[in-house]
Amino acid sequence: MEDYLSIYDILLTPIYLGVVLFLAKLYEKSKIAEHPEYKYFTRGLFIKIIGAFALGCVYMFYYDGGDTTNYFQSARAYVNLAFHNPEMFFEGWFGRPTYYEINSSFTHETTYPVYYHRDYHAFWVVRLLIPIEFFGANSYFCTSILVALITYSGAWKLYKTFLAEFPTLRKELAIACIYIPSCVFWGSGIMKDSFTLAAVGWYTFAFYNFFIKRSFNFKFASYLIISSFVILAIKPYIFFAILPGSIFWLSNQQIAKISNKIMRFMVAPILIAIGGFGGFFALQQMGDSLGQYKVDNVLDKAATTQKDMKADYY
Repeated sequence: MEDYLSIYDILLTPIYLGVVLFLAKLYEKSKIAEHPEYKYFTRGLFIKIIGAFALGCVYMFYYDGGDTTNYFQSARAYVNLAFHNPEMFFEGWFGRPTYYEINSSFTHETTYPVYYHRDYHAFWVVRLLIPIEFFGANSYFCTSILVALITYSGAWKLYKTFLAEFPTLRKELAIACIYIPSCVFWGSGIMKDSFTLAAVGWYTFAFYNFFIKRSFNFKFASYLIISSFVILAIKPYIFFAILPGSIFWLSNQQIAKISNKIMRFMVAPILIAIGGFGGFFALQQMGDSLGQYKVDNVLDKAATTQKDMKADYY
């Protein structure tokens, strides 16, 4: 446990927590007069931070380490390397050096281990975590606060998206988008799920505004591209749900605009079929990005995972 925590966790965590919640409260007060749903903003963020702390404590004090601490230590090693060997730092952060080149450099430059260089998708978590950990002062819990703050933006955007369609369901949608316990625990701290869950929120927000509300501007297009990239980089199989679902969503919106019931009845199957084939074609074209989760392999991957989960060690 001493490898994960430092004196900075004790000294800086209360300061980071106080500053983040203070700024969140100021932001909430600036919005709440025109947008009553912002009464859930600060409390939602606070619960998100509690979830990040709970995740860290379970992994440190019960499991004695795991994915979250491995991500943290890998990013910490990179932050330290930036001050000792900037050239190798940028090569490792943005490039694809070999496992042995990286380990050789870190052996000489820093005492912290580096994980996941052989796992492309897991290492993207380390890449995203490096600048966050820099501002988190190499403290696990300070970094967790910043991760919770950044990823909370996705949950809030998801909430705002659904609220735009169902404005009377403020409390119900807040519970669904922000307060679900499993999402709070697994989707708040230093884990893959925090970044991908946030990316799904931003993707939904951008897709809704760009395609459903037809706000064709650079801002929403950028959100859509960046969030899609994060999902593909970390958990590409999420696209098997979100992309076809998005296309069916758009198809349904177009069907709803047809006022004539007979025409709607005739056109609906065509649009749904076009949406289904369009989604399948898009997933096929994204084969290289999906890697082992591409369409041709997905059933074999599912069977392998199911067999693995039934093994005795689980």
